[in-house]
Amino acid sequence: LPNTPSLNVGAHGSCSSNCVPSGTWFWEIIANDIYGHNTFPSLSATAAVDGTQSVTVSWVPIPGQVSTMRGRGTSLGTVLFADAFGTGVAGNSYVDGNLSYTVSPPNIANANSASLGSSGVTANQFNYVNGGFTDTISGALTTNRAQTIPDVTGYIPVTSYLNSAYDNAARANGAIGANWTVANNGINIASNNFVGTAGTNDVAYWSASPFSNVQFSQVTLTALNGTTDFPGIAVLLSGSGSSTHGYNCVEDTTNIFIQRINGTSNTTLTSASTTGVAGDILRLEVDPAGNLTCYKNGVSTLTVNDTTYTSGSPGLFLFGTVSTAKNWSGGNLHPLAQLDTEQDWTRTQHFTQGIALGGASSESFNNNPRAEQNVFLPGALTSTWTGATWTTDKPVTITRVQVQTKTAPAGCTTNAVVRLTDGTTPVNVTISAAANDSGVMSQNYSTGASLTVAVQTAAAGCTTSPADANVTVQYRMQ
Repeated sequence: LPNTPSLNVGAHGSCSSNCVPSGTWFWEIIANDIYGHNTFPSLSATAAVDGTQSVTVSWVPIPGQVSTMRGRGTSLGTVLFADAFGTGVAGNSYVDGNLSYTVSPPNIANANSASLGSSGVTANQFNYVNGGFTDTISGALTTNRAQTIPDVTGYIPVTSYLNSAYDNAARANGAIGANWTVANNGINIASNNFVGTAGTNDVAYWSASPFSNVQFSQVTLTALNGTTDFPGIAVLLSGSGSSTHGYNCVEDTTNIFIQRINGTSNTTLTSASTTGVAGDILRLEVDPAGNLTCYKNGVSTLTVNDTTYTSGSPGLFLFGTVSTAKNWSGGNLHPLAQLDTEQDWTRTQHFTQGIALGGASSESFNNNPRAEQNVFLPGALTSTWTGATWTTDKPVTITRVQVQTKTAPAGCTTNAVVRLTDGTTPVNVTISAAANDSGVMSQNYSTGASLTVAVQTAAAGCTTSPADANVTVQYRMQ
């Protein structure tokens, strides 16, 4: 309801032709919102007049009230209104000078504002349907609700559960262990390596934790056997025996393959020539679209699309009994950098914001470390000579050159000049005092540049010659 109006009855004779008729009257108001929807009528205010008085009706607007319908009647049940629904006067008062009251009050069907109320919900937006409410109200609302979380496995990194695994094979000889499920033949531990037990598919997958269908498997090959054995890794493994399925990436000493595992046989999906050696690191990844990518030593080597299998676990694949592997890892792929249970960081990592070691008070470093090159020029700087030669193994940027002398110059007609140069682009510092500074600068020199620090111009005509100079060259890697 809107607030009850207050009345200010004019003095006798305060009006002439436009007066409230004589009698006892009841005034009510109806509030309208910005959509032209209205509330129920307010409580009534009553006053008696003699026919020669005007009455000022005023009120305190409620939140969201933008216009007001005006009502008057001879009793509570006979109040009519001077304005059509959704229309009325602006502001917070009007003068009743015998207006024409003809509009009946609202009922439950046409008291239809959801945006007006003593709590001022006009700032919020929601839809009321049925029951007469039709306003759309914008803003933030809160309520208790049940939320179904979508399956985002493989897309959102989750750190609250174990989603990766690592096995370095460093244990006693014997069966591969309880964390694994052997799907075909067998894989054992032998001298801290994984080795197959049959001259055909030896397959096992990690079954100690669940995985999404967006996963990787990685291993280091420690021995190959010419073109007889095919060691490697596999993803989306499940089943056993003739029902085993998944995908592998394997190599021998001359070729590398991605294969679809069909029970006890394999179908080559793609292959390439390679030189397989002990120490190769093979990694197989599968994405949501069924794209399989095999990396060899961090380089994408094979890729193919196949959607025959869409679920399973990462694991090991060893074809033969001579080749071996160790340091296996497998788990879910993450769209963001995230450490899992173990991490070898065998693929390139880019720390573009710098890395801080040692806590909040430590200093961060990045790929542009700063350093200093110091050269001592002994004796008086009264002849030209080269104090040091510096060959750059990497490109550098000189950021400042400073020269501090033990003996400051005085009365020189020609000041000494210390120069850093590659023979083409020099940086000169004039020795006019004990401390001399090039200021902040940025001079680039390329890889293999031969830089010299020398007395380029000798001091002359001095009452005191500059002597014993320490040269500090500040630089950073490009």
